[in-house]
Amino acid sequence: MIKTDKDITSENLKKLEYIEWMMNEAMRMGTPLPSLIPRITTKDHFLGDIPISKGTMMANNMFSNTHNPKYFTEPFAFRPERWES
Repeated sequence: MIKTDKDITSENLKKLEYIEWMMNEAMRMGTPLPSLIPRITTKDHFLGDIPISKGTMMANNMFSNTHNPKYFTEPFAFRPERWES
């Protein structure tokens, strides 16, 4: 519970940075997005040196991205401070 004599407004809520960090970390840890987001390629393309033909179904694995140690130190730890600017 927050005890304050100030009105709870959207402007005052924006000042509660730690809550924003917690929400960001919660979304990273357990994104509401499907774990795979399929897309169909619209043109021939190369992914590095791998050829991808037009019409190929590709999928981006969100869990692998948000839990990759390349991008997040201790990716399985809940650390809201990682979102501090």
